[in-house]
Amino acid sequence: MRDFGLAIGNNNYIEAPEYETNYVSIPGRNGVLDLSEAIAGRVIYKTRKISIEFGGMGDEMSWDGVISNLRNLFHGKVVQLIFDNDPTYYWTGRAEINDFDRFRNLGTFKFEIPEADPFKYSIDIVPDLAGLNVTYYTSSRVINTPVTGLAVNPEFVVSNLTNLGTSGALFINLYDQSGTRLQSRSVKQDGSYVFSSIWIEPNQYIKAYVANNGSSGSGTLSIVYRQVSL
Repeated sequence: MRDFGLAIGNNNYIEAPEYETNYVSIPGRNGVLDLSEAIAGRVIYKTRKISIEFGGMGDEMSWDGVISNLRNLFHGKVVQLIFDNDPTYYWTGRAEINDFDRFRNLGTFKFEIPEADPFKYSIDIVPDLAGLNVTYYTSSRVINTPVTGLAVNPEFVVSNLTNLGTSGALFINLYDQSGTRLQSRSVKQDGSYVFSSIWIEPNQYIKAYVANNGSSGSGTLSIVYRQVSL
């Protein structure tokens, strides 16, 4: 409305999330075997459709130019959508301008993302997990990860690794609240790392330390992610 003088005409603009299933029927077994989470260990969601109906009043001879301008800005491009009633999250996907029509001064069209990312992402990156000093394993650093909503696949940024020697490494371990280690990865040089096996759920935490080099190894670990929700 502020930028183009247009109003949203529908409320159900985000399609419900659809998840993948894998049911196997086994002869002699009651019901089916549900293997939907067997490969990834979590629910996998498909892309979803976002379809926003826009309308506005204007000079009837200007609408073709208005639609051309909107297509120049958005059609075929990857965009981020932030809705006024949910301002701390954004949606993303490749946009289309479809179904343009007008009746006298009233112009209408659809702004659509046919294959939007199934999740909405927090605008803010988690701010308090950056630049943590990591030293020898007797002083392992426990990092509480304030994950809410769905699991996140974070980026681990490692820097200032020193005195590792030939066998030293910085270890990144994922634990649940009972203290059971779920995943472990090691890093031997500075860089940014995303591990396909480390998805942090709510109430899980990271423990990091340097090992296998006496007591002198150290480094800096930053954990970067956005909260994710359906």
